[in-house]
Amino acid sequence: MHECGAAARGARRRPGSGDEPLLAALLTVFAWAAPGRARALPERVFERLRLAQPAAGPPLDAARIDRLDTRPWFLPHG
Repeated sequence: MHECGAAARGARRRPGSGDEPLLAALLTVFAWAAPGRARALPERVFERLRLAQPAAGPPLDAARIDRLDTRPWFLPHG
């Protein structure tokens, strides 16, 4: 999600696909770890999953990311 962010605007899932709970959980953790990046996602994504728009924050919150794992899995590829 960090890498594709705004590019995910074209990604579409059919309502009722059964993936909504997993996507909502993933987006909740992503918004917690990278609130600035999560805010770049279209508002309709949050609306569709019935989630609040993330609060303003840094693109990445290193302290929060370190709580999950200290390995560099959250770094951009390249």
